[in-house]
Amino acid sequence: MTGLRERQKAGRRRDILAAASQLFRKDGFADTSVEAIAALAEVGTGTVYNYFKSKDEVFQAIQDENALRVRPRLRAERVESPDIRAGMAMLIAALCAEALAAQFSDPERIAELKRQARAAQGCVPRIEPQHRIRRARAR
Repeated sequence: MTGLRERQKAGRRRDILAAASQLFRKDGFADTSVEAIAALAEVGTGTVYNYFKSKDEVFQAIQDENALRVRPRLRAERVESPDIRAGMAMLIAALCAEALAAQFSDPERIAELKRQARAAQGCVPRIEPQHRIRRARAR
């Protein structure tokens, strides 16, 4: 069991990342300042710098957390995939669904975009396994 201090630090870090994510989506990375992140997270600017060296590091932490959240779903899609082409299509659909869920809060809009992503799966180009390419070149 973690102590109170560790839970508070983890909560503060989550608050900073949530504020940064919201501001990056709304204003863009370039137009978001560390001061704005701190204000939205209700912490001091120095506190943000205690957790992260720079705005770039805050952005990287957001990306890392997103990747950790998506990774199990990608593994499941890969296991269920009958071939590489279908696997790539499922992988793209899973990534799009996760990105959309992070960007939009309207469930109807998310459902529509997921339908469009599924419809686009047929547009994935054919990818030949490397062993077939090598054999064809050897002939």
